[in-house]
Amino acid sequence: MGVRLVKDHFQCHTYFIANGSDGVLIDPASPLTIEGTLAKQRTSTDLGAPPWLICHHSDPDICAALPRLGGVLVHPDVHVVTEWRANALIRHYGHRFSTYLVEQHNWCLPVQGDRRLEFQLTPYLHVPGAMVSFDTFS
Repeated sequence: MGVRLVKDHFQCHTYFIANGSDGVLIDPASPLTIEGTLAKQRTSTDLGAPPWLICHHSDPDICAALPRLGGVLVHPDVHVVTEWRANALIRHYGHRFSTYLVEQHNWCLPVQGDRRLEFQLTPYLHVPGAMVSFDTFS
């Protein structure tokens, strides 16, 4: 779902799990790529669909576009899914979304249907609070 930046040595990867009204946008993007990401998302789903925004860590390539998404995503109950140490920095991006801290939910996110996302902490790889996702459905 992400956008490749031409002549940029640093590429970021945004993913989308289409799951009916319970979609998941993973590592949403930076201001450099968010418009391309949104254009791609519009081809596969209604922008009101993803109530879950997983941010694997707090770097700007992952979540600096959260304030922009606040003006675009119309779902009434969007949550940023992350770990508490990552959230300590993510909140400074000034987004309007609620936070779903994975350690308070047994390191998982049950979503609509048979899908369940599980998270593993990758301490200090590459920042405190970084984590990875595992989609048990696929």
